[in-house]
Amino acid sequence: LSPPRRSLSNTISLTQNPTMNLPSRDYTLPPPYPSQPNLQTYPYSSQVYVEPYSPQIYHSQPSIPQIHPFRLPSTPEVSHPEPHLPELYLPQTHPRTSTIPQAIPMKAPLVSVASYDPQADADILALAIKEKTDEKALIRVLAPLKPLEIVALNQHWLATYSKSLAQSLESETKSHFRTAILHLVKDPAEVKADYLFNAMDGIGTKDHALIDVLTQCSNAEIEEIKTVYEHKYWKQKETKKAKKRSKLESDIKGDTSGNFEKLLLECCKAMRMEGGNVNDQEALDDAERLYRGGEKRWGTDDSLFISIFTHSSQAHLDCVNRHYTVQHNHSLIEAVKKECSGDFKDALIALATPRVNYTASRLHQSMKGLGTNDLLLTYHITQTWDMGPIKSAYQAMYGRSLESEIQSNTSGDYKRLFLEIPRCRE
Repeated sequence: LSPPRRSLSNTISLTQNPTMNLPSRDYTLPPPYPSQPNLQTYPYSSQVYVEPYSPQIYHSQPSIPQIHPFRLPSTPEVSHPEPHLPELYLPQTHPRTSTIPQAIPMKAPLVSVASYDPQADADILALAIKEKTDEKALIRVLAPLKPLEIVALNQHWLATYSKSLAQSLESETKSHFRTAILHLVKDPAEVKADYLFNAMDGIGTKDHALIDVLTQCSNAEIEEIKTVYEHKYWKQKETKKAKKRSKLESDIKGDTSGNFEKLLLECCKAMRMEGGNVNDQEALDDAERLYRGGEKRWGTDDSLFISIFTHSSQAHLDCVNRHYTVQHNHSLIEAVKKECSGDFKDALIALATPRVNYTASRLHQSMKGLGTNDLLLTYHITQTWDMGPIKSAYQAMYGRSLESEIQSNTSGDYKRLFLEIPRCRE
């Protein structure tokens, strides 16, 4: 049978393209979509089909249309890859499935720098630290800024005053207010790298600080933190072994041990699935595997728990938790509490807990009881960009508003800053 006719607008005659290198008549049909644009003849016709150019598919070669022979009616359709989206983070493929989840927005909201004038804010800040520091002016300028606005302000300040904004503010502020202000003007990856370094520096290790960063950051954020950490804190050693691993991973190996160390090193690989797509059957299978590797046997298969928790997305673990609850009458987190202990247990719970609930619980932990854990409070207030859901979760979980807790546990400019940041980031 002859192939279906095509409109003249989509065909070209071979005689119109004498310079093209055409194959012989006994040519074997290629796949419907060749890996490179190519000109091929159809065995029963002296014409070829030119597919109209699609910028979503061949954006890297806009001047070359894809040309391929007529497709037989029985040829199955082949799906094309999604177009490149510059403002979205495209997650990796899940290690146990070939399904690619949908692109998800980055955690920090992106703003247009074109709508922001750093000159005005720089002038206010320069006047605020010229003689006696005006802390209220610092709060008024810095609390509402978005990530890209902070970058623009830092660049303008460095070009104008030949030193960084952080260096200028560090000498003009003090105590916990200074720490919070520096967290606002520094790059988030640098803040988190400093937080990790301080957690492992000196005698003892602040294990929960490691959990706060490595279990709650995206894959892209972890890779950036590793780069900043190595650049800022590691002097290259001459041994070949030291050059094969990042400084963050080697410091974790030196300051932690056992299953907790293995879990953190897996988190450092930044291989966790991201996105909202969930395969319900895989979640059901994982729930059964976790039961067989935990409560059903004598002893716990810790490697299985580490593998599933560090490679699964939050949405997948939520689905696993639902299946686990239906089958065994208690949640997955309750099973983890029974089977595991110590920092390893806390890290697994952090991975299985929705980020909004986890952040709310850490804010509550920083202000619970006598005294305030100012470093913990400062980190979560300054490094959280969607405070609206977190304020709602805090109210639902503890029966008090986040503002009232901050009001009763802080004072002075420190309190004013921490009340202003959640209001600006709702």
